Amino acid sequence: MGKDVLYFDLETRLGWDEVGLDAASPEFKARPPAEQEALKAEAFAKLGLSYAATLVSGGDAPVFYGAGERDLPSLFRALDEAPAIVGHNIWRLDFNVLKPYAARLLGEDIFERYRDKTTDMQYMLEQWTGRVLSLDNLAHANLGVRQLAKSRDMPRLFKEGRAESLKKIKAHLAQNLLLTGSVYEFGREFRELKYHIVEGGQIREEQTVAVDW
Repeated sequence: MGKDVLYFDLETRLGWDEVGLDAASPEFKARPPAEQEALKAEAFAKLGLSYAATLVSGGDAPVFYGAGERDLPSLFRALDEAPAIVGHNIWRLDFNVLKPYAARLLGEDIFERYRDKTTDMQYMLEQWTGRVLSLDNLAHANLGVRQLAKSRDMPRLFKEGRAESLKKIKAHLAQNLLLTGSVYEFGREFRELKYHIVEGGQIREEQTVAVDW
């Protein structure tokens, strides 16, 4: 993986339906795009953190962080010390989830703090393709690998609170970090990525996009 890169991901305590966000509803889709993004950001900030994880490029294992008073300063210290932060959907989701914690502990807006050194693969690919591409889509198209779990199931596992359930959340985060790093490095090496056009749950077409990160 790339030199001096910190791969970052997190999972939430609550699901979107628990914070009053129904992004699939006709009423929501009828709103102007800027208003949709503002409502999403407001809702995401209410989701709460269950676990976050980081993986240093070239590292063997991720580091996990909870939402406790001891873990959060360590998480922000890792983000502060990283020369570069890479994630997938980090601008819309991850940083909005962390925004209240950063305001309380750092007294600063998280977007301003990390803006100049953060790469959000999903955001950049959306600018280039006009599509919101999932990490699973990219991993499948370029690496032949699928995600083993879904983020939508993580809040339920967190609420269960059993050791086995919490272990599953960490396993999901660990795989996400590995896939994020692998897709990122694949794009850096070959300067392009494949992605699937999916309709009705079926792959209809495979396309390629040039990448520059």
